[in-house]
Amino acid sequence: AHNVFTPTGARRTGMTGDKFKIFRADLTTNGWVENYHPANGDVNVNEASASPNANEDALVFARFNPSGIAQLFYSTLSNEVWSTPAAFPAPINSANASCKNDNPFAVGTAVAGYTLYFESNRGDVSGTGACRADGKSRLYFTVFTPGGGFSAIQLVPGLDGGTAGE
Repeated sequence: AHNVFTPTGARRTGMTGDKFKIFRADLTTNGWVENYHPANGDVNVNEASASPNANEDALVFARFNPSGIAQLFYSTLSNEVWSTPAAFPAPINSANASCKNDNPFAVGTAVAGYTLYFESNRGDVSGTGACRADGKSRLYFTVFTPGGGFSAIQLVPGLDGGTAGE
């Protein structure tokens, strides 16, 4: 059974439905200002776990399909315009569409390179096999080098990699 999200209170500016969406909050001299982020897509899907990089010119986030399975997406900022969000390729997103990939976090910049951390319940590092039978997620990373692409996916070192969710 899925938990049902029941929204309460007024909708934020830009909201057109009851799905989770990405907002940006900026502290101004007049207080906090919230803005609906242009990386949001279809009003009928949940988008969450957004993380900007240090330069705030790239945003990584999770987009959930109607079955609740998350895939990782990104959008980049160029000349004050955000690109249309695109899904990260396999093996960053698991080739097995039943496996969840969530909570991405980018350290670095799109220009100089960055490390992408994320969690997944994939059963193997390559993301091509079955999802973990216990449903627990592990933490993974890959390094992006401009002109070189992404490195092989690796488990974040120092974690037990056992049956506990990491």
